[in-house]
Amino acid sequence: MLFPTHVVGGIAAGLMVADGVSIEKAAVFACVSGIAALLPDIDSPESFVGARVPVLPTAIGGTLGHRGATHSLLAGLFWAILIAVIAMIAGWKQPQTLLIAFLAGYISHLILDIFNPAGVPLLWPLPVRFTIPLMHTGGILEKLLVFPVISGWVLLEVYKRSGGLI
Repeated sequence: MLFPTHVVGGIAAGLMVADGVSIEKAAVFACVSGIAALLPDIDSPESFVGARVPVLPTAIGGTLGHRGATHSLLAGLFWAILIAVIAMIAGWKQPQTLLIAFLAGYISHLILDIFNPAGVPLLWPLPVRFTIPLMHTGGILEKLLVFPVISGWVLLEVYKRSGGLI
């Protein structure tokens, strides 16, 4: 999937796991999840994150390949725990909220990429790839169906949570 689809997918996942919390906390969940949804592609120099931190895709992607270890549940858990530990050290009062929001966004990326024919190695280091090959990155289904539907859901959810103020 493309950068915009992963961002809105991450935001949607953040809003889903933030059900029943204040609008302010839901906004934090959405932001953290939207950012986390970009991290699995750090192994690609063409990705939004990889293009901005050029040494990482070479180091990670050159060693593990694109849609390798960074596209696994283990990598998501590693990053989420690391972020929660950093938050605790920094004095964040509820680091578990960051952990949950981060995992939601990260996993949303993996779920979206499952629909690509290349699939993802969810159980890395096991050499099994999961795929439901319905669409190609940047293809017509992504651009005309997936992105608009997820974006519409996010806008509707924000409208509902704001009490119709937005």
